[in-house]
Amino acid sequence: EIDMDEAIREVHALGSTGFAGKQARKHKEAQYKALTGRDMKRQKVPLPIVRGIKKKRAEREARAEAEQKDAGGVTSTNSKKNRDRKKAKAYSQERRKSDSMRMAYGPSPDVGFMKGGVLRVKRDGRK
Repeated sequence: EIDMDEAIREVHALGSTGFAGKQARKHKEAQYKALTGRDMKRQKVPLPIVRGIKKKRAEREARAEAEQKDAGGVTSTNSKKNRDRKKAKAYSQERRKSDSMRMAYGPSPDVGFMKGGVLRVKRDGRK
């Protein structure tokens, strides 16, 4: 009596020894998720490397934008100035959402005060 599921797992495990690079990492992550039910933590990239990557990206984008301008083409609305403005706007909207969510749960601070884990409501604050 052969358990087919077990046999399939064994064949897959045997075949996975030949994996290399990205495929091996994906297989390892899948095994970890099967065992623990959680995704593996991603490897952290050192901050100087991240800074270098971002600097290079900015240089590439600036060069592409300059080439586009020199060629006489219409530049996109995604220029650095507009991107920064959009980021600031998105951040402020996100901030407003989180602030309003914070206020949506629990009593508002002007209703009363906490003492010994009990909310003491002011008499004149009740409706």
